Amino acid sequence: MRTSLRGEAQSDAPLVVRTAAELILGTGQRPNAAIQMRRDQFQGEWMQVLDEKGGESFETYCPEDLRRYLDLISSTGKHVLAKNLSQPLGYNAIEKAFVHGAKV
Repeated sequence: MRTSLRGEAQSDAPLVVRTAAELILGTGQRPNAAIQMRRDQFQGEWMQVLDEKGGESFETYCPEDLRRYLDLISSTGKHVLAKNLSQPLGYNAIEKAFVHGAKV
C-alpha cells in the first residue's frame, strides 16, 4: 500500500499539485493523462484510464486512498483538475504551481 501524499510534508503544497500527484500515483498514468481525468471516469471501485502510448482506454481498479482523496476535494467542473466547467487544467498550470507555489 502506498503512502498518501496528504501527509505533513505535502501540507504546504498547492491543492492542484497535491491533486495532480494523487492522480498520477493512484492511476499509474503519465502526468498529462492523469491531469486531464474527468470525474465521470471514476465509478466506485473502478476507473477508466488512458494508455497514452497505445491510445487505448481501459477499466482498472481505483485504489481506496485515491477514492477517499477525490471524495474530499470539491468538484468545480467535469474534470478533477478543472480550468472551468468543461476544460481540464493544463500541464503548464500545474507545473507553475509546483515550481513557484502559485495558486491556480
